[in-house]
Amino acid sequence: MAAMIAGVSAAFMDLAYGAPYPNGLGTFKCEQVKGIECGDDYGEFVITRNN
Repeated sequence: MAAMIAGVSAAFMDLAYGAPYPNGLGTFKCEQVKGIECGDDYGEFVITRNN
């Protein structure tokens, strides 16, 4: 489930803030820094722009 959330989040940011489709794909990446499956209280994702 967490991988799907990370992928959808990055794709949404690509479409919303990247260059026009299809050139803007892959502009953002999403990394999970906390997860319930790892024993944390909640899941946390950080989305950053690729350089």
